[in-house]
Amino acid sequence: MADMITGLDGYEPILVRWRDAETYGGPEWVESEDVNTYVKKEGPIMTTIGFLLYECPGESGHICMTDTYGDSETSSIHKIPNGMVLSRTGLLSGNTIEWNS
Repeated sequence: MADMITGLDGYEPILVRWRDAETYGGPEWVESEDVNTYVKKEGPIMTTIGFLLYECPGESGHICMTDTYGDSETSSIHKIPNGMVLSRTGLLSGNTIEWNS
């Protein structure tokens, strides 16, 4: 993004809505009735707010963001595949990009 409005140290603050992947079951067997119910449910929609650290464009790419950073370290980094992103909003610019809606 050529005209990106950035926050501190150039990291853009963003809000991302994305569909999470999930697993079901544990070490025990999953009953057929439970399987039939679970497989038809869509994954949950999650919302993450943080600073955009890296963006790899394209369907097979991803974005990386963190919620806290300092001079030489960050908190945990969230890597979200682009194929799971529903929308991304720049918190300073207010621009929303809809993906995979």
